[in-house]
Amino acid sequence: MTEKEFEKKEYIKEQKKNRKKWSGRRNIVVTILLLASLIVGLFLVRPVRSVIEKRELAQLPKLTWSSFWDGSYFTGLSSWYTDTYPAREKMLSVDQAIEKTYGIKKDEFHGDASQHGDEIPDAPSSSAPVITGNVTESKPAANTEEAAAQNPSDQKPSDQTEQAASAATEAASTEKPLPDGTITEEPEAAGNIYITDGRGFNVYYFDKSIADYYASMVNTLRARMPGKVKFFEILAPTAFGACLSEKVQKDLGGSSQADAIQYIYGMISNDVEKVEIMNTLRAHNSEYLYFGTDHHWTALGAWYAYSEWCLKRGVEQHELSQFEKKEFPNFLGTFYAASGKSDSLKNHPDTVEAYVPMGTNDMTFWDFDGNEVAWPIINDVTDYDSNLKYCTFIGADEPLSIIENPQVTNDAAVILLKESYGNAFAPFLVDHYKKVIIVDYRYYTGNVNDLINQYNVSDVILLNNMEAITEQHVNELLRCFPE
Repeated sequence: MTEKEFEKKEYIKEQKKNRKKWSGRRNIVVTILLLASLIVGLFLVRPVRSVIEKRELAQLPKLTWSSFWDGSYFTGLSSWYTDTYPAREKMLSVDQAIEKTYGIKKDEFHGDASQHGDEIPDAPSSSAPVITGNVTESKPAANTEEAAAQNPSDQKPSDQTEQAASAATEAASTEKPLPDGTITEEPEAAGNIYITDGRGFNVYYFDKSIADYYASMVNTLRARMPGKVKFFEILAPTAFGACLSEKVQKDLGGSSQADAIQYIYGMISNDVEKVEIMNTLRAHNSEYLYFGTDHHWTALGAWYAYSEWCLKRGVEQHELSQFEKKEFPNFLGTFYAASGKSDSLKNHPDTVEAYVPMGTNDMTFWDFDGNEVAWPIINDVTDYDSNLKYCTFIGADEPLSIIENPQVTNDAAVILLKESYGNAFAPFLVDHYKKVIIVDYRYYTGNVNDLINQYNVSDVILLNNMEAITEQHVNELLRCFPE
């Protein structure tokens, strides 16, 4: 072996030795980092719900002898640990950001474009049947002279149909232009979420069987309530119905929310005060009525609905200028999450505007565990995550909340039955009643009639957005009024 070959062999030998040494050190560092990550993951507060995926995360399994010996405990433990790791949401966001570099999108579409709603029938000639247990019995429409005398503001369903036809003829003859805020371009039919100009829209599909069931539920709640109570029904259109033209709604494969509301209201008994808000919202849809990155309406949209309720109830509305206004910028809501964190929506964040009631900003709610919590009606959510800014209203979705206004001298009380659209609506009721009882029917497990009797409630308001007309929600409302 020559001297040169020997030196080369020694050099290679030294290189292998160095590589082995550094490989060992690297393995030690990686092991330490993994252990540190494991320890950090165990002791940090772990999430219970994924905002991006909109689902509940895996729960920590209970250790039992059977689950220990068959290995299911360790499988569940592994699923819980990886599913609820504190940094998981950020990792998903990074992954989505990387995927977005694969291509550039101007408009974004999400959902199933093949879905279509049922045909919306003409307004029926009778009310939807009242539900008795698992059986329904027919209840004639309240269109007698006696019913008309009791509810002079209500019209017969047949009159509603004639009026609608007359209004349509008049509109066609005058050819009034659509409000400035109405979107009239013809976008591609693309499922549930259509994003354009930094705004998201969820496509509405009419389901006749669910609409019929919903109307029956409303009539059933009326029948199960004490007769002294005035019952108000408010069906709130989403941005899809209030901001898109009828043609665009159809082009997207969706259904007309205006026609759907007319159909449902036509089946609801005249014993129920039906608050019409579609025309008002459409007339003002150039204003900031709905969030662009979220499916909710804004406080302004809720205020217009409140104004129509005031007319129906016969009380004087309070102007927005009378309230203290709060603003919470950089809101990125449900559309943003459902779209996979769209850049178009991210670049157009919302501002949540809230109006503090004049009489009080104090409320009490009972959480899912029955704990009593004092809370502001309008809470400061400045430091909340960007997806949680809508939580400024009434502590978000708690089963039961009660607001007592010391500035109101009478004993008037109202119950608001609501899903999350009711959160922005509730604060406007505060200065009209001594007590405002807010029931989120999705989570409340008690009997609402007990609340009516306990607080001597005079008014009950049921507020739902059109996307909340589901079989599950109908069943939840019926559960709140057991026979």
